[in-house]
Amino acid sequence: MAFKISAVKTFWWPVWVELPVDGGRYEKQSLDIQFKKLSQEELEALQEKLKTDGYKSDMELARELVTDWKGIVDAEGAEIPFSINNRDQIVFKEAGICAAIVTSFFSAIQGAKRKN
Repeated sequence: MAFKISAVKTFWWPVWVELPVDGGRYEKQSLDIQFKKLSQEELEALQEKLKTDGYKSDMELARELVTDWKGIVDAEGAEIPFSINNRDQIVFKEAGICAAIVTSFFSAIQGAKRKN
């Protein structure tokens, strides 16, 4: 099979978030995030910026990487559309979601796990 270079500059990836609930338990929830697809040069620049403390938080990094989402609803079950305001004022205020997004991004770009 030939290696195909894609012109698409984003990709969708599932993100799992574990949120604390009553009783000392966690509830696992998922959403789909559309990430920027970085070139090797952009990825290396990002890694260098992380090493030099260029990003101070997971929220800052998630803001750079996320371009859209699916599967996020409010307390009444209504879909929350992606917008900069909804991102910053609603979704990214939820504790743990930015860390899950960043972890999922780096997991996605690592590629498939190799079998021994």
